[in-house]
Amino acid sequence: MANAPQETEALHSAAVSWQGPLLGGGSGTVALDSGAAPQMALTWESRDVPPAARTSPEELIAAGLASCFSMMLAHLLAQDGHPASRLRTQAQATKRIGGDFAITRIALRVEGQVEGIDERTFKDTAAIARRDCPAANALTGVEIALDAALD
Repeated sequence: MANAPQETEALHSAAVSWQGPLLGGGSGTVALDSGAAPQMALTWESRDVPPAARTSPEELIAAGLASCFSMMLAHLLAQDGHPASRLRTQAQATKRIGGDFAITRIALRVEGQVEGIDERTFKDTAAIARRDCPAANALTGVEIALDAALD
């Protein structure tokens, strides 16, 4: 009798160091434990004004979603026999400021170069990737819009 595949868990983490008050000069840094990116500056101001080389939770969430979605889409296309030559995905997170602060919407825009498929098939496959992407599933309280097109 063959052994059933075992489920495993992968641990991915980041660390934040914060000094001072949230408003009026407090700041921090965020570091990815993988070391894949340099330590990034983090401030309240970067959440609602041009970031000036500082990141925000919204930007990091957008990056995570765009990364996960792109990987899922690449996987699905390859499984269907049409590996992508290139996928370019942008995620833009919209946050409500004041009152009930919340990330209200994330707009995903993907453009791809994929041989052998038409625009409709690409859009349909992108919709499946959006539905099955683990990062999108973690963001169930946020509207995630999708726009997909071939280059």
